[in-house]
Amino acid sequence: MELANSELAACAEVHPDVRGRVSFKLGIAEALPLADGSVDLVWCHDVLMHVAELDKAYGEFQRVLRDGGHVLM
Repeated sequence: MELANSELAACAEVHPDVRGRVSFKLGIAEALPLADGSVDLVWCHDVLMHVAELDKAYGEFQRVLRDGGHVLM
């Protein structure tokens, strides 16, 4: 999380508007700490092999995505 926020800060120096459009939160795939329909992208890179309940995770992805949102796995 620290590295992600550090990289976001560096990016915001060049592209100030990114700070209002991108954020990082810790959570687990089966219970995301996000409101319904609140995100445009769920990115799961090299993590789903560690998720015990994939059906719950996929349900969470669907719950938090806005209409037209995407999941990158």
